[in-house]
Amino acid sequence: MSRIAGLIPRNNKGTPRLDAIMITRLLGTKQIVRDGFFFTENQQASAKFGSIQIVIDCSIFNADDFSTPQKKLPDAQRVLLSISKIGIVRTLEKINGRFCLAVFDTKTNILCLARDRFGLSTLFYTCFDGLIAFSSRAKGLLGLPGVSNELDHSFLKAAAATNYRFLDTNNSLSPFRNIKQVPPGTIVRFDDKKMQTEQFASLTVDEIRRSNKPTREEYIHLFNKAVSKRLRVAKKPIFSLSGGLDSSSVVSMAQQITQKKQSAISTVHPNKLYDEQEEILDVIQAGKANWNAVTITNPNIFEKLTKIYSSHDYPLPTVTWLNHLLLVEEAAKLGYTDLFTGLGGDELHAGEYDYFFYFFADLKKWGKRIYSTKK
Repeated sequence: MSRIAGLIPRNNKGTPRLDAIMITRLLGTKQIVRDGFFFTENQQASAKFGSIQIVIDCSIFNADDFSTPQKKLPDAQRVLLSISKIGIVRTLEKINGRFCLAVFDTKTNILCLARDRFGLSTLFYTCFDGLIAFSSRAKGLLGLPGVSNELDHSFLKAAAATNYRFLDTNNSLSPFRNIKQVPPGTIVRFDDKKMQTEQFASLTVDEIRRSNKPTREEYIHLFNKAVSKRLRVAKKPIFSLSGGLDSSSVVSMAQQITQKKQSAISTVHPNKLYDEQEEILDVIQAGKANWNAVTITNPNIFEKLTKIYSSHDYPLPTVTWLNHLLLVEEAAKLGYTDLFTGLGGDELHAGEYDYFFYFFADLKKWGKRIYSTKK
């Protein structure tokens, strides 16, 4: 993962004058590579082809689908060559993976910002003093002169009133009034006169008209394919493991694919009300993984809250993310680089009470009758 940022002058006003402190704030990292108007941590995250320049933070699972003259090329060059051949929309539709990127054409003075279809990578932007500024972190933009840190109260009210996984009721807003975010599956295009948005991906669900057997077989096939693709690009993976079905299914599928025990990590609690060791041990004793347990006792809550809020651009309305911080800190100490989780399974399968209403609404939309039985 490599953070990206940039400052683009509108109306061909020339390169803005930037000091080292401003660039460091904008990118939010100690290591900085400057390439024209773009900044990144890693030289391979940027590329040029003719008048077009790209900077990208990505993890692309289907890189082999992008044909290149050389077999081993960085993803930035693969994506840029594809854009030069088939255009930005068709290229982004083709990417399987998480990404945020910026593409600038020095001939037309057009800047495009884009984000993957699920919004797994974040990208924020603002306009001030004839400049367009963007960054992987909203925090980076707050360090620029002329960018206010005033909060967007409409965003915060929506975040407070909805479930903690539905913060983006308006997915172009950020918690800060003067900063916007690129919506998932969207291109935000700037020229010298205006800004336009174009959606390149959307999530639609068609009614299932098949029997359970082929649906089940296709589900397992797609699940296997998804885990395989991610394993291929992971350097040193570890799997978060709870007592639920989602995370245990992911680690079990990885073991089946590789025919090797995977590394797993879990938080365990002295308070038995929250402890899931018994269910976790079912997976461990079945030979699916080698287990690392992180015991949660009495951490310095305020110190951890300060750390986690300095690392996020969003409100954190659930203690789950504090628990997650303790887990990933331990995984990093152990030398692991990629964390596989079961996050998203509850939303997909209506696995929590919070999602029943949306599941029932889908059934109603499809004309299905919902039956309930009293025990």
